[in-house]
Amino acid sequence: MMIVAGFVFILFVSDYLLVLLLAIIYGLIYFFYLESVFHYFYQTGKATLLSLENVINYVNLLTVFLGVTALINFYIFINFYWLWLLVIAFAAFLILFYSRFLFIELNSKEHLILSLICALLLLEFLGGIIFLPTSLYSLAAAVALGYYFISLVLLAQFNGELTRRTLIRYSVFTIVALSVVFFTALITY
Repeated sequence: MMIVAGFVFILFVSDYLLVLLLAIIYGLIYFFYLESVFHYFYQTGKATLLSLENVINYVNLLTVFLGVTALINFYIFINFYWLWLLVIAFAAFLILFYSRFLFIELNSKEHLILSLICALLLLEFLGGIIFLPTSLYSLAAAVALGYYFISLVLLAQFNGELTRRTLIRYSVFTIVALSVVFFTALITY
């Protein structure tokens, strides 16, 4: 999923040095991802930099950002119909949430239902902010923060660690990060 989102994102980047920098960053991300997959499945016992659960969360977070940016680029520059944009975004969110919640001890039907609910929540958030008069990077960052908040809260719930204090901490972090994103977008817009 990240390969597609990254490739489509690079299509809209016009600076040659930025394309090279993004290719190097993608290579490093894939290296960490493949290394954590190898150590997870073969259980080598070697100390890894990041566990597979954490790597998938950050790869999915980056995929949400790049995917939403690419979809908004299609909407703005190619006049892509916005309802199709929401359908594609829903399918991508569903796949990303499903891959994120694979490490929770649930059966496949519960995984699908949980992923559907989370994808609908994030799609509603995207549908609510897509028409805001701000830059596409700010909108994509806001959706990525929404993904991060939803996945953190649900993982804390299933791990039995969700308390009022944890929810307030995640909410404050998300609200402050959204405020910073939109405030800097307001200044630069």
